[in-house]
Amino acid sequence: MSPVRAAGWIRNALLLPAVAGLLVRFTVQDRVPWLDVAYYALPLPVIAGLLLVAGVLSLGLGQKSPSFACFLFAGGLVLLWMRTDVAWNRCETARPDFKVLEWNTAHGGTGWPGIVTAIRRQKADPVGLVEADAHLPSPEEFWKEQFPEYSVSAPGRGLVLLIKGDILRIGLQEFGEKSRLASAETSLGGEPLRVVLVDLEANPLSRRKRLLEQVEAVAAVPFSGPTLVL
Repeated sequence: MSPVRAAGWIRNALLLPAVAGLLVRFTVQDRVPWLDVAYYALPLPVIAGLLLVAGVLSLGLGQKSPSFACFLFAGGLVLLWMRTDVAWNRCETARPDFKVLEWNTAHGGTGWPGIVTAIRRQKADPVGLVEADAHLPSPEEFWKEQFPEYSVSAPGRGLVLLIKGDILRIGLQEFGEKSRLASAETSLGGEPLRVVLVDLEANPLSRRKRLLEQVEAVAAVPFSGPTLVL
């Protein structure tokens, strides 16, 4: 195959997922099983990148009009993405003394001593840890020993909650294929606080909407104080 023909094939191969991604994104989005994979795998920046490369290939083939169209659409998608999906917010809290930490510790791959030191440095009020039980015979006892100033609960499946207050009640729920959450009723500074610590599966074929609906259902249960979802 000649280089020119190969470039044309590559360009068309890039345009196909770009067009499919645009059709899914601006029609059914993630409401249809299996098509939702395309919705999540092809966000606007990725589609813009595909169109940009296709435009460069078209320019190399001497096809100026298709090249200009690809560049124009790529630029338009980047602008749309910046207006709809990108937000720059400066958050100011009424409680500057209140600090939250949530961390996926990746099964302690970098070493538990360093992780403990990093957590201690943050001085957060509630600390939610995910994948925090690997190679620990008793995760709850380990974290209690490291942070005696916190109330600690490890309900299972790698979830660990530490709070500078009291953990009154905590429950573990498993759903989907490998998703789980722990919903805890706590008292912090004498005030009620519900903490929902979540770890969702990374399988790209999982229905993200159904998983998030499960989290939303737990967080929406009436409670006497605010709810913090980690």
